[in-house]
Amino acid sequence: MGTDIYWILERQDWNDQWHCVMSESYLLRSPKDRLSASVATRDYPLFGVLSGVRQDPPSDGYLTTDGLPPNLSTAAQILCNAFEKANVGYLLGKRLRDHPLALKWLDLLIKADEAGEFSEILAQPFGQEDHIGFTDLARTESFHAKIERLEHSKSLKPFQNESAWRMIVFYSP
Repeated sequence: MGTDIYWILERQDWNDQWHCVMSESYLLRSPKDRLSASVATRDYPLFGVLSGVRQDPPSDGYLTTDGLPPNLSTAAQILCNAFEKANVGYLLGKRLRDHPLALKWLDLLIKADEAGEFSEILAQPFGQEDHIGFTDLARTESFHAKIERLEHSKSLKPFQNESAWRMIVFYSP
């Protein structure tokens, strides 16, 4: 039986508030093909350097910081609380440059951003585990809320600023 990774990508706005812009949970429910879908592919050597899954600790330490980050967005809180999880950690985008195994992940994320996959703040998630939904996909997001969310998305710091985005990762137990 394998170990699956769950991830959430947050970006910071110019007021230093964090916003969820993509997650593995959203990708599973979205009808579009996206480059970022392959981030969830099982890669045990990478999981090992990220968080120690199925491997001894690297001599230079894990790339993730244990636990959840400070100032977690509301959407990320809902997603994190929805799953039974193990090995929770987070890292700023720039940390992916610190290990050769993580560079392919960083390259994939940069290409996904260039394709526009991380340019919008995600609609509000709801539910638990297999029953997670998102208000835009469920067609319950009001037009006003959608316009406000899309307008606020314009205030996100550039993805090229690798200190202005982070990933929260956890694994199935």
